[in-house]
Amino acid sequence: MKSVDTDFSYTSQDKEASLWSFLRDIPHGFFLTVETGYPLQGAVTQDLYEQGWSGINITADANGYEMVQALRPDDRNIYAHVAESETISPQNGVAVLSLEAICRYYAPAVFELLHLGETADKAAVIRSLQWQLHRPRVVLVQLDAVDSLAWEALLTQHHYCFMQHFGRQRVYLAAEQLNVLMADLVQCRRDAATLAQQHEVLKGEQARILNELQDVYSSKAWRITLPLRLVRHYGKGLWRQLRNRLAT
Repeated sequence: MKSVDTDFSYTSQDKEASLWSFLRDIPHGFFLTVETGYPLQGAVTQDLYEQGWSGINITADANGYEMVQALRPDDRNIYAHVAESETISPQNGVAVLSLEAICRYYAPAVFELLHLGETADKAAVIRSLQWQLHRPRVVLVQLDAVDSLAWEALLTQHHYCFMQHFGRQRVYLAAEQLNVLMADLVQCRRDAATLAQQHEVLKGEQARILNELQDVYSSKAWRITLPLRLVRHYGKGLWRQLRNRLAT
């Protein structure tokens, strides 16, 4: 179940059918979350954290920050707003940082997952990152109830392709990752075609051998020599039995 105050949770079926199946086999991935709420059990990044992932969690919610500090001590947790310009928020005195500044110091150039939560200012977050320098392979965006998707054009212009949605979640894949997947798919199809050809060759060879055997079994010479073959096969055993009887 999802609420405003929790990181997005998957059901078991969702995990097998969607983003989880793409990420779960990466043993030590890196994620970056922005305003994804409390990292409760069953949330996608919490599950990833528990299987060996680590990352950066950014939130301006004091309670959420304290919880993520307690539950993810190996992560880098940042108490801040994310926007294009860096300043101090006049509303609550919390630092305002760009995503680029954070990634420059703490994130690898390429990492596995960027997760934007429901309350994140998506457009501001997207504008605040230099996407040519830092490339998440997957972007997961959690929509609010009235999201107009106005921010989506900002993401797609940085060469991210919409892949699927489930509920209020939208998944985007970096174009270069899509190219890798397509190349793998093409190779799989080639391998399948090669196996199919080899299978047909083997079927033909099997049919040829069976036909030759049938010709042999049907031949007059095979029928004539059958008694000799039986004697050869069973003769030693019969002779041994006869010798044993004579010995007694």
